[in-house]
Amino acid sequence: MSQQPHEYREKLARSIDRLTNRENGVHPTSIPSLFLFRQNQVTDPKHGVHDRSICFVFQGQKEVLLAQERYRYDPAEYLVASVQLPVISQITEASPEAPYLALNQFHPRRSPASHEGIRNQTISHRTSETRIIY
Repeated sequence: MSQQPHEYREKLARSIDRLTNRENGVHPTSIPSLFLFRQNQVTDPKHGVHDRSICFVFQGQKEVLLAQERYRYDPAEYLVASVQLPVISQITEASPEAPYLALNQFHPRRSPASHEGIRNQTISHRTSETRIIY
């Protein structure tokens, strides 16, 4: 029997939690521009620059404010940013029992670990539309 999309998402969330050793923060992978993110609590809003990237959330939720536009990211959404953008970001859904878990591929010229405001970025996809920020 084939797995449903939510089953794949749950399996990936468990894998991210395991690969991060259940520790909060930004976790590099063997692919230089690919990072795993884990946070077990809601965060305060942080000002920063969202680098060119594509981001996927597998558990939890994050909000990013770009000018007056608010974007919410969760397992049903992803985000593609083709340019660097000044944003205010906040993880809005996370707990020790269900931490925020995400995967992000940054443009390879910069590492997110060197930018405090970029940590735990996610991606947003809507079932009816795809949001691409230019």
